[in-house]
Amino acid sequence: MTGSNGDSTEPIFHGIDFIEVEDFDSPEAIAAKEWIEKHHQYLPPSGEVLLSDVEFERYQSILTTFLSNEEAYEKALMILGHAGTLRSIKALKKFLKKGPPNLKLKIWAELALSECQKFYKNLSEGVGPTLTISTVEENVPSTKESITITYDSSLQKITGVPYDRIPTETPEPFMIVMKTVLEYYPEIESKYPPGKLGIELNGKPPTGFEQLRPGSQIHLRAF
Repeated sequence: MTGSNGDSTEPIFHGIDFIEVEDFDSPEAIAAKEWIEKHHQYLPPSGEVLLSDVEFERYQSILTTFLSNEEAYEKALMILGHAGTLRSIKALKKFLKKGPPNLKLKIWAELALSECQKFYKNLSEGVGPTLTISTVEENVPSTKESITITYDSSLQKITGVPYDRIPTETPEPFMIVMKTVLEYYPEIESKYPPGKLGIELNGKPPTGFEQLRPGSQIHLRAF
Protein backbone atom coordinates (compact mmCIF):
# COMPACT_ATOMS: atom_id res chain seq x y z
CA MET A 1 0.00 0.00 0.00
CA THR A 2 1.12 3.57 -0.58
CA GLY A 3 0.53 6.55 1.66
CA SER A 4 -0.31 10.07 0.60
CA ASN A 5 3.35 11.04 0.67
CA GLY A 6 4.37 8.10 -1.51
CA ASP A 7 5.70 5.97 1.35
CA SER A 8 4.49 2.41 1.71
CA THR A 9 1.95 1.75 4.42
CA GLU A 10 1.31 -1.38 6.46
CA PRO A 11 -1.83 -2.50 8.25
CA ILE A 12 -1.98 -3.18 11.97
CA PHE A 13 -4.67 -5.84 12.24
CA HIS A 14 -7.27 -5.57 14.98
CA GLY A 15 -10.11 -8.09 14.84
CA ILE A 16 -11.83 -7.75 11.46
CA ASP A 17 -10.56 -4.18 11.08
CA PHE A 18 -7.11 -2.81 10.51
CA ILE A 19 -5.35 0.47 11.11
CA GLU A 20 -3.07 1.73 8.33
CA VAL A 21 0.14 3.44 9.35
CA GLU A 22 3.01 4.83 7.27
CA ASP A 23 5.70 4.46 9.94
CA PHE A 24 5.67 1.77 12.61
CA ASP A 25 7.84 3.98 14.79
CA SER A 26 5.53 7.00 14.61
CA PRO A 27 3.59 8.08 17.73
CA GLU A 28 0.37 7.12 15.97
CA ALA A 29 1.56 3.59 15.21
CA ILE A 30 2.96 3.06 18.70
CA ALA A 31 -0.29 4.25 20.28
CA ALA A 32 -2.36 2.02 17.97
CA LYS A 33 -0.22 -1.03 18.78
CA GLU A 34 -0.52 -0.34 22.51
CA TRP A 35 -4.28 0.00 22.12
CA ILE A 36 -4.46 -3.47 20.59
CA GLU A 37 -1.97 -5.09 22.95
CA LYS A 38 -3.71 -3.80 26.09
CA HIS A 39 -7.11 -5.23 25.24
CA HIS A 40 -6.37 -8.29 27.37
CA GLN A 41 -5.24 -6.07 30.26
CA TYR A 42 -8.38 -3.96 30.55
CA LEU A 43 -11.18 -6.09 29.07
CA PRO A 44 -12.80 -9.24 30.49
CA PRO A 45 -11.83 -12.53 28.77
CA SER A 46 -15.07 -12.53 26.75
CA GLY A 47 -14.35 -9.05 25.43
CA GLU A 48 -17.90 -8.01 26.35
CA VAL A 49 -18.43 -4.87 28.41
CA LEU A 50 -21.68 -4.61 30.36
CA LEU A 51 -21.73 -1.42 32.41
CA SER A 52 -24.10 -0.59 35.22
CA ASP A 53 -25.08 3.06 35.67
CA VAL A 54 -22.61 3.38 38.56
CA GLU A 55 -19.76 1.88 36.52
CA PHE A 56 -20.49 4.13 33.56
CA GLU A 57 -20.48 7.23 35.74
CA ARG A 58 -17.16 6.19 37.26
CA TYR A 59 -15.44 5.78 33.88
CA GLN A 60 -17.05 8.92 32.48
CA SER A 61 -15.85 10.95 35.48
CA ILE A 62 -12.27 9.85 34.81
CA LEU A 63 -12.48 11.49 31.39
CA THR A 64 -14.07 14.68 32.69
CA THR A 65 -11.89 15.44 35.72
CA PHE A 66 -8.49 15.49 33.96
CA LEU A 67 -6.95 14.55 37.31
CA SER A 68 -6.38 10.87 36.56
CA ASN A 69 -3.13 9.10 35.79
CA GLU A 70 -2.55 7.73 32.30
CA GLU A 71 -3.42 4.15 33.20
CA ALA A 72 -6.80 5.26 34.53
CA TYR A 73 -7.44 7.12 31.26
CA GLU A 74 -6.42 4.05 29.27
CA LYS A 75 -8.81 1.76 31.12
CA ALA A 76 -11.70 4.23 30.89
CA LEU A 77 -11.20 4.65 27.14
CA MET A 78 -10.90 0.91 26.57
CA ILE A 79 -14.02 0.10 28.61
CA LEU A 80 -16.19 2.85 27.14
CA GLY A 81 -14.94 2.03 23.65
CA HIS A 82 -16.27 -1.51 23.98
CA ALA A 83 -19.56 -0.65 25.71
CA GLY A 84 -21.32 0.02 22.40
CA THR A 85 -23.87 2.43 23.88
CA LEU A 86 -25.04 5.89 22.90
CA ARG A 87 -24.01 7.37 26.23
CA SER A 88 -20.49 5.97 25.83
CA ILE A 89 -20.26 7.54 22.37
CA LYS A 90 -21.29 10.90 23.83
CA ALA A 91 -18.75 10.61 26.65
CA LEU A 92 -15.92 9.84 24.21
CA LYS A 93 -16.90 12.70 21.88
CA LYS A 94 -16.96 15.09 24.83
CA PHE A 95 -13.48 13.95 25.88
CA LEU A 96 -12.14 14.52 22.37
CA LYS A 97 -13.81 17.92 22.11
CA LYS A 98 -12.35 19.07 25.44
CA GLY A 99 -8.90 17.93 24.38
CA PRO A 100 -7.09 14.85 25.75
CA PRO A 101 -3.95 15.56 27.87
CA ASN A 102 -1.55 14.14 25.26
CA LEU A 103 -1.28 12.75 21.73
CA LYS A 104 -1.39 9.11 22.78
CA LEU A 105 -4.65 9.55 24.68
CA LYS A 106 -6.07 11.50 21.75
CA ILE A 107 -5.33 8.54 19.45
CA TRP A 108 -6.75 6.11 21.99
CA ALA A 109 -9.91 8.21 22.27
CA GLU A 110 -10.32 8.25 18.49
CA LEU A 111 -9.90 4.47 18.33
CA ALA A 112 -12.31 4.01 21.26
CA LEU A 113 -14.93 6.20 19.59
CA SER A 114 -14.59 4.35 16.28
CA GLU A 115 -15.04 0.96 17.93
CA CYS A 116 -17.90 2.14 20.14
CA GLN A 117 -19.79 3.51 17.14
CA LYS A 118 -19.39 0.18 15.31
CA PHE A 119 -20.61 -1.83 18.30
CA TYR A 120 -23.58 0.52 18.74
CA LYS A 121 -24.45 0.29 15.03
CA ASN A 122 -24.33 -3.51 15.15
CA LEU A 123 -26.64 -3.60 18.17
CA SER A 124 -29.03 -1.10 16.58
CA GLU A 125 -29.23 -3.22 13.42
CA GLY A 126 -29.74 -6.40 15.39
CA VAL A 127 -26.26 -7.79 14.85
CA GLY A 128 -25.35 -9.40 18.12
CA PRO A 129 -27.41 -11.39 20.61
CA THR A 130 -30.27 -13.33 19.03
CA LEU A 131 -33.03 -13.81 21.57
CA THR A 132 -36.02 -16.13 21.35
CA ILE A 133 -39.27 -15.79 23.24
CA SER A 134 -40.61 -18.85 25.07
CA THR A 135 -44.38 -18.57 25.38
CA VAL A 136 -46.29 -19.85 28.38
CA GLU A 137 -47.54 -22.84 26.37
CA GLU A 138 -43.96 -24.05 26.00
CA ASN A 139 -41.50 -25.43 28.55
CA VAL A 140 -40.89 -22.03 30.12
CA PRO A 141 -37.58 -21.62 32.01
CA SER A 142 -37.59 -20.37 35.57
CA THR A 143 -37.39 -16.65 36.30
CA LYS A 144 -33.78 -17.14 37.45
CA GLU A 145 -32.86 -18.33 33.95
CA SER A 146 -34.76 -15.77 31.93
CA ILE A 147 -36.01 -12.22 31.43
CA THR A 148 -39.77 -11.98 31.97
CA ILE A 149 -42.04 -9.66 29.97
CA THR A 150 -45.55 -9.16 31.37
CA TYR A 151 -48.49 -7.52 29.57
CA ASP A 152 -51.52 -5.61 30.81
CA SER A 153 -55.06 -6.69 29.82
CA SER A 154 -55.08 -4.52 26.67
CA LEU A 155 -51.83 -5.96 25.35
CA GLN A 156 -52.89 -9.48 26.22
CA LYS A 157 -55.52 -9.13 23.48
CA ILE A 158 -52.55 -9.00 21.08
CA THR A 159 -50.17 -11.44 22.73
CA GLY A 160 -52.79 -13.95 23.86
CA VAL A 161 -50.70 -14.59 27.00
CA PRO A 162 -50.12 -12.68 30.26
CA TYR A 163 -46.34 -12.98 30.01
CA ASP A 164 -43.43 -14.28 27.98
CA ARG A 165 -39.90 -15.22 28.95
CA ILE A 166 -36.59 -14.89 27.13
CA PRO A 167 -34.13 -17.57 28.27
CA THR A 168 -30.65 -16.22 28.93
CA GLU A 169 -27.69 -16.99 31.16
CA THR A 170 -25.95 -13.66 30.58
CA PRO A 171 -26.98 -9.97 30.72
CA GLU A 172 -28.71 -8.70 27.58
CA PRO A 173 -29.03 -5.07 26.36
CA PHE A 174 -32.45 -3.58 27.13
CA MET A 175 -32.91 -2.34 23.55
CA ILE A 176 -32.21 -5.81 22.13
CA VAL A 177 -34.80 -7.36 24.46
CA MET A 178 -37.40 -4.77 23.48
CA LYS A 179 -36.55 -5.20 19.79
CA THR A 180 -37.13 -8.94 20.18
CA VAL A 181 -40.54 -8.42 21.82
CA LEU A 182 -41.74 -5.87 19.26
CA GLU A 183 -40.59 -8.01 16.34
CA TYR A 184 -42.41 -11.00 17.84
CA TYR A 185 -45.57 -8.92 18.29
CA PRO A 186 -45.42 -6.24 15.54
CA GLU A 187 -49.05 -5.27 16.24
CA ILE A 188 -47.98 -3.82 19.60
CA GLU A 189 -45.69 -1.28 17.92
CA SER A 190 -48.21 -0.40 15.18
CA LYS A 191 -51.15 -0.03 17.55
CA TYR A 192 -49.24 1.58 20.42
CA PRO A 193 -46.51 3.89 19.05
CA PRO A 194 -44.08 5.79 21.35
CA GLY A 195 -46.05 7.74 23.92
CA LYS A 196 -48.84 5.17 24.04
CA LEU A 197 -46.84 2.24 25.36
CA GLY A 198 -45.80 2.30 28.99
CA ILE A 199 -42.67 0.40 30.01
CA GLU A 200 -41.44 -0.48 33.49
CA LEU A 201 -38.21 -2.32 34.24
CA ASN A 202 -38.15 -3.99 37.64
CA GLY A 203 -40.81 -1.53 38.78
CA LYS A 204 -39.06 1.61 37.50
CA PRO A 205 -38.94 3.57 34.22
CA PRO A 206 -35.99 2.33 32.12
CA THR A 207 -33.23 4.62 30.86
CA GLY A 208 -32.66 2.49 27.76
CA PHE A 209 -29.04 1.76 28.63
CA GLU A 210 -29.60 -1.11 31.07
CA GLN A 211 -28.07 -4.56 30.79
CA LEU A 212 -30.82 -6.97 31.81
CA ARG A 213 -29.67 -9.83 33.97
CA PRO A 214 -31.56 -13.12 34.32
CA GLY A 215 -34.44 -12.48 36.70
CA SER A 216 -35.21 -9.01 35.31
CA GLN A 217 -38.85 -8.18 34.59
CA ILE A 218 -40.29 -5.81 32.02
CA HIS A 219 -43.94 -4.79 32.29
CA LEU A 220 -45.71 -3.32 29.25
CA ARG A 221 -49.00 -1.47 29.43
CA ALA A 222 -51.11 0.45 26.93
CA PHE A 223 -52.15 4.07 27.43
